[in-house]
This record gives sequence, structure tokens and C-alpha cells, in this order.
Amino acid sequence: MYADCLPGADVTVRVNGQALTEHATENDLLSATTFVEAVAGAEFEVALVLSPHFAYRNPADKIRFHVTVDGEWVRTPILTTHLLPTIEAIVEGPQQTQNGVTTFRRLNFAQHTSSMC
Repeated sequence: MYADCLPGADVTVRVNGQALTEHATENDLLSATTFVEAVAGAEFEVALVLSPHFAYRNPADKIRFHVTVDGEWVRTPILTTHLLPTIEAIVEGPQQTQNGVTTFRRLNFAQHTSSMC
């Protein structure tokens, strides 16, 4: 997904390293939303990439991505532009720290049910 508000930044949802097809993208000045077809129970990750064509190149710039899935916050990675030409961060799930041990819960597509009237 490319957001008009941030040229050169790309966000993809991947299953087994393969990007999923996106549908019904919505963009505004501050955010972008897209939908993907999913297989229930499949693990997925969100890939954040700043390409060599990224519009903002001040070495001091940092770009913060708020990753939410189904409206719930997952992580907020920060990418630093001084690492260009290409910067990538992979979000595999939310992190938790309990008793000094940090773990993360893998992202999985939920089972969707529908009822016919």
C-alpha cells in the first residue's frame, strides 16, 4: 500500500513472505487503509519499507508507523531515514513484557462467520 501522504513509503501484509493482494484502499492526509483477502488462522506480518524514492531525506528524520489490526494497536516502529537507500521493518505481532521477559504474540487472521437471514 502506498499512501499519497508519504511518497516512497510502502506497507504490505505478507503470508509466508508473499505480499497479499490489496483491495479498497482509502487515503487521506494522515493515514491509509487497505483490505486484504485472508485465510482464517494463517499467520501474517506487516512489512514497512522506505524506498530509495522516499520523499523526505533529512538524515535526522525519523518516521513513526502506528500499526493497528482490526482497530487494535499492535506496534509503533520508528524508522530512521539516515539508513536509506532502503529501510525495512517487519511487525510480526504485539510485544509484552512480564517479569522481565519480553515476548510477542504472532498475528493470525481470525475466523469470520456469517449468518444468512
